[in-house]
Amino acid sequence: NISIAYYSLPMKIIEVLMVLAWFFLNSILPMLSTYFKENNTNAINELLKNSFKFLLTFSIYIVVLWVLFRDNIILLLATPDYLSTNLSNYTSSEAFLIVLFVLLFYFVSALFNYVFIASKNEKTLLNINIFITLFNIIWNIILIPKYSFVWAWIVTLISQILLFSLWYFYSYRITNFKLNVMFILKVSLFWIITFILWKYLLINY
Repeated sequence: NISIAYYSLPMKIIEVLMVLAWFFLNSILPMLSTYFKENNTNAINELLKNSFKFLLTFSIYIVVLWVLFRDNIILLLATPDYLSTNLSNYTSSEAFLIVLFVLLFYFVSALFNYVFIASKNEKTLLNINIFITLFNIIWNIILIPKYSFVWAWIVTLISQILLFSLWYFYSYRITNFKLNVMFILKVSLFWIITFILWKYLLINY
């Protein structure tokens, strides 16, 4: 029960943040669907490129911000017990770190989910989701009884990375959309430097 409590708090927060991605993606779905109907490859790739840049930048921003202030957020929403190690070797603060990276992969992979919907390839989407769901359930059954909720975090993160990889692979076969590796590196580097500077200021001032 203690493990579930520590894990549930950050997961509930992440579930609320995930809605932000759906708000954005729902707004581009009509346009994306129209481009697929017109078979306008250039417009599809341009829309995917700009959407991916926005989702990646926004998600890294959220991760950096919430990693820095996760303890303050937990204290704002719950009691100090969630940050105490008296009842467990882990706290909600550690759980927050894992689920935040789940959020990062979720934001960028959700875009490809909409590629399947707009291109009317729901069957492929369903097959991938069934596979990932079974993968998640099986490994949770095997690992959680022995290693507690720590492995629930890790299995969830691995599942999200697998989901991102499969969604991107199959959506690439539909659209030929290529990830801009250089942009990913530049944005990641910018936010890593930003994180280090914020962390330094929080410690020293």
